[in-house]
Amino acid sequence: MRRPDTSGLCKRAHARGGEAVAGSPAAQVFLDRARAAGRPLALTDGTAAAVAAICDRLGGLPLALELAAAHARFLSPALLLDRLDAATGSPLVRDLPTRQRSMRQTLDWSHDLLTAAEQQLLRRLSVFAGEFSLDAAQQLAGDGDVVPALAGLIEQSLVLAEDERYRMLEPIRQYASARLQESGETALVADRAAGFFTGLASAARGGLRTADQGEWLDRLHRDHDNLSATLRRLIDRGDPGAAAVLLADTWLYWALRGHTVEGIAWLERVASSPLRPAGAAALHVGLAGLRFASGDVPGTAEAGGLAAEAARSAGDNDLLAQALVLSASATVFLGELGRAVAALTEVGRLSGDGWVRAHAGMARAQLQVRTGDLGAAAAAMGEAERAARELGSAFTLATVLNVQASLALAADDDAAALDRWIEAAALAVEVGTTWTFVYTLPGLAVLAARSGMPELAAELFAAGSATAEAGSVAVTYPPDLESAGQWLPAVRAQLGEDAFRRAWERGRGLRPDDVPRLAGMISGRTAPG
Repeated sequence: MRRPDTSGLCKRAHARGGEAVAGSPAAQVFLDRARAAGRPLALTDGTAAAVAAICDRLGGLPLALELAAAHARFLSPALLLDRLDAATGSPLVRDLPTRQRSMRQTLDWSHDLLTAAEQQLLRRLSVFAGEFSLDAAQQLAGDGDVVPALAGLIEQSLVLAEDERYRMLEPIRQYASARLQESGETALVADRAAGFFTGLASAARGGLRTADQGEWLDRLHRDHDNLSATLRRLIDRGDPGAAAVLLADTWLYWALRGHTVEGIAWLERVASSPLRPAGAAALHVGLAGLRFASGDVPGTAEAGGLAAEAARSAGDNDLLAQALVLSASATVFLGELGRAVAALTEVGRLSGDGWVRAHAGMARAQLQVRTGDLGAAAAAMGEAERAARELGSAFTLATVLNVQASLALAADDDAAALDRWIEAAALAVEVGTTWTFVYTLPGLAVLAARSGMPELAAELFAAGSATAEAGSVAVTYPPDLESAGQWLPAVRAQLGEDAFRRAWERGRGLRPDDVPRLAGMISGRTAPG
């Protein structure tokens, strides 16, 4: 927001009264916010001078004006001005630059008007990075209901409430953080916040694999900055094992919502510290999953093997099953079929959940494709699809559909491939993930090329490329790479460089919501445009 011009406002107020003040943008901000706080102010010659002086004291800063106006509900302009004058004389703000002094003095007297419970909550909330939930605020508040103190902060514009989430503007958060440091509570509060978000990640571990996947992805996305702050706190206090567990619990979130590179960076930072077997298993499962998403198949196989070894030592069968599935998938892609068979045999002896069964079934089918047993591969994919639909995970089902579509394409059943890729696209849109989309888009592009629609094919290839770049994810399944490698040059040659470039630029601007319509064009189900 542009800073309102308050130069000479006090002088004009004394010379012309309320009319001059009412025409000031700064005074209008103050009056509007006072009205919103429940106390409309009538500008008289007396109140105009006080309002003008308040605006001048606050340097026209919109946030400072809003905070001051929040107190107009119970303080007259004259009393507000007295409070500001007292705050101006504080040695804490006397030597600050003008703009900082205006903001600091406003926050100081706003803080002084708070109850002790509100002051404590305000400083503790500063530990959050970005927005937070009521449950998270309650964790920091400790015993007693947090709602009354939180409501008081909201009434005084120190905390903003939006869609059952809360946040502080950055100048207020920085001020509250300084107050937190002064109180000596910083470590205590940071640990309470870390405990809350570690618990959130633990709950997400199962939810990310079920029909509630989209809700959990959204929830973790809203708390992304808080998750990062928690990882930083866990590492700084010398608890890398807890950081590794948090990342293993949420690696699907980091992969599906375009944070693969960031997640790997956190894991590599954790890897620099010594870990017990449980922490090492969690670390390497997270690395295997995120490296697989990023296209690092050899790195996935290596991390999967290390994760399995550590998980056996730790006696954690859930992490062991994840490690074996990821290792099997990667070694199939690398052509190390003996290692893949060993991993799948071991995972078959574990009582894995639906997620493990579905993804192990896919790995088994891909192994059978490599050995040429297409009938067994189709049967294994049928079992994987049943497990995925029973599980309800959009990501898992979309992955299954992508593999089935590739098998159908290899069998020249374009109609079956299209049906599966259209459903996979809809699932990716539903939960807002890019990983499965980078497989679906090139597959649809190949179908468009085979249907004599080279411009549409180029657009879809481009959309796949842009999606991969944005999400830091990559296609690694060999048959899909081979198919795209065959058809993309053919499309380019058919269109010529100029037409191909124009189609490519259009494709890079496509939105996920556009894809179902474009896919329908391949079979003539929808008209262009």
